[in-house]
Amino acid sequence: MSKLDNIKTVYSFPVHVEKEVEEIATKEVDGENVEIKKRIKKKVPIQVAIKNPNRQLRDNAELFYNVSVGEGIRAGLMSRKLLQNKYLNDGGLFSNPEYENYVELYVKLAEKKNEYQELCSKEETEKTANQKKTLVREIIGLTRSIQDYENTRNNIFNITAENRALNKLLLWWMLHIGYYFNEEKESWEPIYKGGSFEEKLENYDLLEDEESGDLEKEVFHKAVNNKLAALVAFWYYNSKASHEDFNNLLKEQEEILNKPEGDSNSNFTEIDKKLREDIEKEEKAIEEEQDKK
Repeated sequence: MSKLDNIKTVYSFPVHVEKEVEEIATKEVDGENVEIKKRIKKKVPIQVAIKNPNRQLRDNAELFYNVSVGEGIRAGLMSRKLLQNKYLNDGGLFSNPEYENYVELYVKLAEKKNEYQELCSKEETEKTANQKKTLVREIIGLTRSIQDYENTRNNIFNITAENRALNKLLLWWMLHIGYYFNEEKESWEPIYKGGSFEEKLENYDLLEDEESGDLEKEVFHKAVNNKLAALVAFWYYNSKASHEDFNNLLKEQEEILNKPEGDSNSNFTEIDKKLREDIEKEEKAIEEEQDKK
């Protein structure tokens, strides 16, 4: 067993964290080589891993989820099945007129975008500029109305007992299978200390709130938290994911984080980019108009 093999891992990756390390330099003094030690801040790689859970840990996770669902129901949350039945009995999430309006909004939005594209193909004049401005404002209004419908739908199903339990379960998994390699001990150790979920959660909260009293651990937690959470969720939903799949997920995360400001629409056509720019411009204008009222 090598020094990296004291646990079985699903996936491991390096996280670079700024640490204070001792650096030794050699300097010649009076014809002799003298070692000079100094403390410097340097970014060093720390290996992080998702532990491959055994059967007992999986059983504990299933029990935790079921208990969490029960807690949610006792606290007054509806189960997903009851919620679905409720809306089926009531004729669906939206009434027929509401659903028809929702569909009509999408049709109108497509029409307005087509009109905008046609104007973009014409020579720019004061008239076409005003027409585009009017269209952009109509597009903003339609988009917001559609978002209201979709937010209503999403919010309703986000407050079920199962959804609450699932969010807790993903955190439970992260706290139990998140490991880092301790170079001094040459072994993998849990990132979040504690025997129970409650103890690990307390440790997590202290690091999250920067109240642990250990600056080095807080810096490490900040560097690893989002990546680990995304990878654990990805593992949970994709149990057969390959090493390459995990690599691609991290790569996508890095690309999003490192994308230059203002480059969010790089995958759109020129007309799409122009429309997005006009929407941003008009949204600011609308906000300014509302502030003046």
